[in-house]
Amino acid sequence: MYEKILHKWNLHPAKNKWVTCYIWPTFEAMRNARMRRLDISGDLDTIAYFIAPEYVLDLESDEIITRKIGEIHLVENEFGVGVVAHEIQHFLSHWQEIMGWDVIGNEWEKISNLAGGLHNEFWHEYFKRFE
Repeated sequence: MYEKILHKWNLHPAKNKWVTCYIWPTFEAMRNARMRRLDISGDLDTIAYFIAPEYVLDLESDEIITRKIGEIHLVENEFGVGVVAHEIQHFLSHWQEIMGWDVIGNEWEKISNLAGGLHNEFWHEYFKRFE
């Protein structure tokens, strides 16, 4: 049986780029969606996950053309600050790689600021829906 997503919203790490957050009603619904989406089996104990979709890079300008640059999947009433931080960190690792950021050099403040901004945006959007 297919269960619908309960809530969905976007985080905005950069201009015209977003990471979509999905809140599922049950672990089973989230895990089934993951298996359908990624054509995989297993991961039956996954409590949340991040998907880094393929992206298109303009070779002339070296800019990412793709607008949706990630997905975070969570289950209603089954996550807290730690789980959200974990999944956002997966995104940040992906983002710093494709952006070519030097996270232990000149750009380590940039990634830390982005982490804080994404966490603020996530929880602001979450509480708008659930309070």
